[in-house]
Amino acid sequence: MPAEVESAERRREIGEAALRVVRERGAARLTIRAVADAMGGSTSLVTHYVRNRRELLILTFATVEHRWAAEESRLGKLPADKRIELMSQWAADWSSEEDEVLAALLLHMLTEPRTNPEDLAFVHQALDGWHRELGEAAEAAGIPEPWAAADLIYLLSRGAMLSTLENPTAWTSDRLTRAARNLNRLLRPGALAGARPSPCDVGDDCRGDH
Repeated sequence: MPAEVESAERRREIGEAALRVVRERGAARLTIRAVADAMGGSTSLVTHYVRNRRELLILTFATVEHRWAAEESRLGKLPADKRIELMSQWAADWSSEEDEVLAALLLHMLTEPRTNPEDLAFVHQALDGWHRELGEAAEAAGIPEPWAAADLIYLLSRGAMLSTLENPTAWTSDRLTRAARNLNRLLRPGALAGARPSPCDVGDDCRGDH
C-alpha cells in the first residue's frame, strides 16, 4: 500500500475512533490517550499522525465533514424540490448518534477558551460551505429569495441543535422535522396566500413543555 494511502487510511481510523470517544465520554474527554485506547494501541499509534489534541479535534470534525460530503453527494442526485426538502429536514433533525457527536464537538470548540482562532476558522469554513449548499439548492428549487431561505434553514439548524441539547423531551425529532417541513412549505411561492401559519401539522400538539 502506498505511504500516502496508508496515511490517509490511518487518519480515517483515528477520526472514527475519536468520534467513538466523543460519543461515549463527551468532547471534553477527547484525548490522544483516549483515542489510542479506543484503537487498542499505544499513543504513538496516534501521535505519528496527530501531534496534539488541537490537531485531534480538527481531524475529528473533518471526519464528520467527510460524512456530510457523502450525504450531500447522495442528495445531489435527487430532484431539486425533493433535495431542498430533505436538506431542511436534515438541518433540523439532530437525533442521530452522529449528530449528537457533531453538536458536542461544535459546542466544545466554540466555547473552549483555548480554541485556536485558526481552528474556529476551519469550523466556520465548513459551516459556510453548508450554507452555500443550502442557497444553491434553494435556487435550483425555484424558491423566491433563495439566499434568504438559506439563512432561515441555516438558523433553524443551529437553533435545533441547541434546543435538542437543552430540552430533548420537548424538542423531539418528530417536532423538529415538522418545523422543517412547515418552513419549507412557507418558503414556496404563494404559500401564505389565504393560509394561516401554524406551528404544527394539523392534528398535532407540539407545544411541548418549556
